[in-house]
Amino acid sequence: MHVPSFLQIEDSPRPGDPYSATYVHTVTGLPARARVLWWPCSSPHVNPELVVLFIPGNPGCIDFYIEYLSVLHAGLSPRVAIFGKAHLGHVLGKHNTVPHFELTSLGAQVISTLCLRKSLHDEYPSAKIVVIGHSVGAWIATRVLEEPQIPPVVTLLLFPTLSNIAQTPNGVKLAWLFWPSTALMLSYLAFLIMFIPKAVFKLLFEDWPENQLLILQRFCRSPFSIAASLRMAREEMRTIIDLDRTLLQKHRSCIYLYYALTDDWVGLERALVIDVLGESSQIHVASLPHAFCINADHSRKVAQKSIEWLLTIG
Repeated sequence: MHVPSFLQIEDSPRPGDPYSATYVHTVTGLPARARVLWWPCSSPHVNPELVVLFIPGNPGCIDFYIEYLSVLHAGLSPRVAIFGKAHLGHVLGKHNTVPHFELTSLGAQVISTLCLRKSLHDEYPSAKIVVIGHSVGAWIATRVLEEPQIPPVVTLLLFPTLSNIAQTPNGVKLAWLFWPSTALMLSYLAFLIMFIPKAVFKLLFEDWPENQLLILQRFCRSPFSIAASLRMAREEMRTIIDLDRTLLQKHRSCIYLYYALTDDWVGLERALVIDVLGESSQIHVASLPHAFCINADHSRKVAQKSIEWLLTIG
């Protein structure tokens, strides 16, 4: 098996599981380390014909999406490779050794994603590149679309937050959470969360599966991760405002959108996007929650639709 030159592999997983890796790169002149989950081609000793780059929402813990990405990988050609990239600073351990807090900004996350996108293109120059983003990851995916040198073949936007996040029902209701003082207080509280037993987390998040609850618990016990996530969210509220109608119209043939029937992180914005693109088979609306990745059944349903779309590109 050929290991991508830009990844540092950390383990040998069980069959079917992804490789855990580190992507070492530079963002605005600063050294950065991103956690990446890699599903190589099922066929050994071949280069991929199709490469999928997945961008998470916020929090950007890529482990939340293992079920979705595993089903996606299993349902596509044996010559498909998938790379799921966590946001800088949104994970535990050595991946969180970010020397500058500036690397956790929304802009830095975009640049970091563009770096990986270029690394994929350089490693697999003949492969088709697909970019999939969830929530704010979908907005980041649209920034990748604006990269003129290596545009992706297809872009899947899952429960996308493309405009006016601060004006959505959740944006209004949770505005206090993104104040700098609140973020500082919550990051300090992470030290107290370390002493909260898992049983309490189960009571608070009773619908969450055991594996996802463990990821959440580990995330909440990291002061740096909490501060990074809230800092990024605060910038989302200030940055993601006007819908980029020109971009949507320009790339309408390669954009696919998956919406929730009711989504308090999207609100009325879905209607604006459909007004620009028109009703089509490239827009799907389903009765699923915004945080689809928490539930295995929801993840499988979104993955099946994603597979259906990706199979159309050959």
